[in-house]
Amino acid sequence: MIKLPILHPMKGDIQPIIDFDEENFTIREVGAGERSISFSLLKTKRNAHVFDALTHKQKIEVDGNKYVIDTITKTGDTVIRKSITAQHEIVDRMRSQQFKQQLTQTLSIHRCAEICFAGTGMTYEIRGSFETKEFENYGHDDQWTLFKHFLNRFDAEYDVKGIHVVIAPVGSLGINQIQTQFRHDHNTVTIEEHIDASELCTYGEIFANWDDEKEEYEIHETHISPNAENYLNEDGSIKYFNGAFYDERFKHSAEAKQKLISVMKDVPDYSITITLAELRKNGALLHPFNLFDYVWIIYEPFNMLIQARITAQTRYPFAVGRSPEIEIGNFRRDISKQMAQANKTSKKIESVAGQTTRALSTATRAESNARQAIEIVNGADGQLQLHIQNTQLHVQPGEREYWNNKADKGESGQDAAWALNEARKYTDAEILKAKGYTDEQIREVMSIVDALIQKVDDIDNRLRKLEGNQGTV
Repeated sequence: MIKLPILHPMKGDIQPIIDFDEENFTIREVGAGERSISFSLLKTKRNAHVFDALTHKQKIEVDGNKYVIDTITKTGDTVIRKSITAQHEIVDRMRSQQFKQQLTQTLSIHRCAEICFAGTGMTYEIRGSFETKEFENYGHDDQWTLFKHFLNRFDAEYDVKGIHVVIAPVGSLGINQIQTQFRHDHNTVTIEEHIDASELCTYGEIFANWDDEKEEYEIHETHISPNAENYLNEDGSIKYFNGAFYDERFKHSAEAKQKLISVMKDVPDYSITITLAELRKNGALLHPFNLFDYVWIIYEPFNMLIQARITAQTRYPFAVGRSPEIEIGNFRRDISKQMAQANKTSKKIESVAGQTTRALSTATRAESNARQAIEIVNGADGQLQLHIQNTQLHVQPGEREYWNNKADKGESGQDAAWALNEARKYTDAEILKAKGYTDEQIREVMSIVDALIQKVDDIDNRLRKLEGNQGTV
């Protein structure tokens, strides 16, 4: 159980908040931005002083973070109640500062962060690498609004603890792949799966760099998603879902094309909300997890066995026995069995292409995978363990962007083919036989590797064909 919330008044001494509704005290944390608390309390003789001091813009400290009161609802008859919502102080600190200049130029993420954190009293660090971006009329706004703008522009996310902020590429914070499982009839109460294909886009166009004299856009780029072939018309032809985007910030075709690829939603939006069973025993989490961690979701009624990222969580830290809720996202999940079958192997190749840089690392992982493949032959437990440990079955942070970049250069299939052929060398039949594996086990391993190599060739051919058809449908 965490310590009682503490009021940090603008004047006077700090003091604990008591006699609040413990059952409904909520901490809400969303990876995309929101960090807030909400609670209510009745006015009693014991808390009368702190009750009156809970006014707007006062700070409340909970679990190492301070929150600034924004909204208060006061009701009462014989007893007075206050309902309070407060946002993390990062919002208040940044929103109270204005950047009074306006910039139209190429900016680095470091320059943008310098602008947004100036005068806030907060510290920050930037992890990972970011390319510079072109900005038009950046400024003349509060620094919180500008902060959210540059996060979106650089495809970045943030985490905050106290007054220190960490900024990193989307998907790279909290990359812990823990073995915690949320499983049906084990530690979940309910699970809600939401699929939204209303904004699906498999063929996109982007228009940029408007010419006033010609009255037309000088840049026009198109992109066909590799997932387009998953959707068919009645006659068996590919059904394209079209999307057009306009962005005046881009002056070069390559940058506009990359932006188009990044904004196209070529798979349906997919999210899961899970209400967990009580996971605490003697104050400790039995199945620990944090925001941004990757966890396992096993839900047999939905035929679901996936590794996914926690993108939001709602906690009730003072409610004994009340279950938290988590939201899962930032991963690719195909909807129909047909799509799953079509993309299952290509996902493995994407992982190999994105993670393999040297033959040695490929060989080491290949040998490990060979041993795991043999466990499949030995029993069901081996199969589950293979799935849990095999990160190639899941799209990891940054891999989609890497794959798309490679597709533009026509290099993905070549790199992946090289990697898998190197892996093939380290799963040679003679090597496996020397390690004591049976002929049946060796054939099982060989069939897995050979199938992957064949799929690489197929994907390489598709990419080359795609390059030849760029700009046409």
